[in-house]
Amino acid sequence: KPSFRGTVEAESPPPPPLPHQIILHNILIGKQQQQQSPHQNHEFSIFQSIADASLPALWKFDAQCLSNLAYANAIIDSYPIFQDGTTLFDHIAKRSIPLLSTFRPQTFSN
Repeated sequence: KPSFRGTVEAESPPPPPLPHQIILHNILIGKQQQQQSPHQNHEFSIFQSIADASLPALWKFDAQCLSNLAYANAIIDSYPIFQDGTTLFDHIAKRSIPLLSTFRPQTFSN
C-alpha cells in the first residue's frame, strides 16, 4: 500500500484470531479440518442443524425465505448434505421452481 512518502509498503498479515473468535467460528461453521473438497460438509455446524430443521418445512417457505436460507449458507461456503446425499441447495432449487413467478429483485437483496 502507498505510504506518505510515495513508497510502497507491504501489508502486514492480519492478527491471529482471539480464543473467543475461534470458539464462535467452531460453533457456527464447524472445526476446519483438512478440506477434502471446496464444499466441505460441516456436519456439526449450526448451519447443518438449521438445514436439517428446515428440510421438513421447506415446502412452506416463500421466495424470500428460500433466498435468505441459500444466501446465508452460500456466504460462508456452507454446503449442507443430507443423509440421502442431496444438498440443501438441491432442495431449495426444487422448491423454487414453482415459485419462480413470485421472485422479485427485493426478495434476493433481503
